[in-house]
Amino acid sequence: MKRLLAVVLYGAVLCVQGMAPSRGSPRQGMIEINASEFNEFDLEHFTLKIEQLDLRMMRFELNIQKKVDTVSSLLQNLVHVIDNLAWHVSETERSANNADHQLRVIAKNLTLLHKEMRDLALAQQRLPTRSYFDDAMMMMKATANCDGNGDLMQLDQMQSQMGMLTTEKPPAILEACDQLPDGSHSGVWDIQPDGEFSKPIRVFCDMTYEGGGWTVFQYRYDGTVNFYRDWEEYRFGFGKMDGGEFWLGLERIHQLTYSAPHELMILLEDFEGNKTYASFANFEIASETELYKVTKISGYNGTAGDSMSYTLGAYFSTFDEDNDTHDDNCSIRYHGAWWYRNCHSR
Repeated sequence: MKRLLAVVLYGAVLCVQGMAPSRGSPRQGMIEINASEFNEFDLEHFTLKIEQLDLRMMRFELNIQKKVDTVSSLLQNLVHVIDNLAWHVSETERSANNADHQLRVIAKNLTLLHKEMRDLALAQQRLPTRSYFDDAMMMMKATANCDGNGDLMQLDQMQSQMGMLTTEKPPAILEACDQLPDGSHSGVWDIQPDGEFSKPIRVFCDMTYEGGGWTVFQYRYDGTVNFYRDWEEYRFGFGKMDGGEFWLGLERIHQLTYSAPHELMILLEDFEGNKTYASFANFEIASETELYKVTKISGYNGTAGDSMSYTLGAYFSTFDEDNDTHDDNCSIRYHGAWWYRNCHSR
């Protein structure tokens, strides 16, 4: 059974045409509807739909406005939180900078205090003791009563003894290699760069080159020691100081150069015995917190050329701590460790 339904609204005419299953002729019909009744019904229904749709739109708009207000409130709170966080970060950074400045001032004051106490200890050693005054009184009496050779000989002996008492003694605490007594041999010694307030450190003192007193922090001559090492080994040192190749250690170098002004001497010699040198009047490196940065290097003099001044401000780098400014790791590239900066260029 097939049905074909066509609805055409032209005024008030509704036409329906269908095909019945019987064999008779098709039936046709026409229904007339009052145009005024249809329009009134249709408009009321349409108006009701419009009002319902308008109400739904108002509700939807209200919900959207509530959500917008909620999101806006959340955004304002987020902006407020971010502003507070930025203020706290700024205050923390300012406090950190102030703390770092205070630590530097304290470290500098401690260094000055150590030096003043060392000078005070040396001056105290020069002060006359009670025994000195007793001997002086005896000498004055002997001088007043001397009337023979025997008394003069006794007077000479007393003067000699007093001269020994007033002779300045070497300090009990060695703060650097240049405080070793004259005639000391080159070798491993214990020194305290920061005086009695620090633990002794073992260093190799060269007592032959230009009068001695040099602290050696790197010695290489035959390649028996591997210098391609990590950060920790360069920090604490490696090798054999008693006759072999060695690296003193970044921490010890910092303690030495930070405790007092130091001069740097670099001695080079090839396999044919040709020698050259480079000296720098000032040399200092920072602590590990600043990656052992070169803070002082100036006053070049020598025949080897100035290959160190470019390291001023450079951080130390190893194959596991890339602190240079080059895109590649200069330690891996050159199979070593140094204050590379942009490798071997500025």
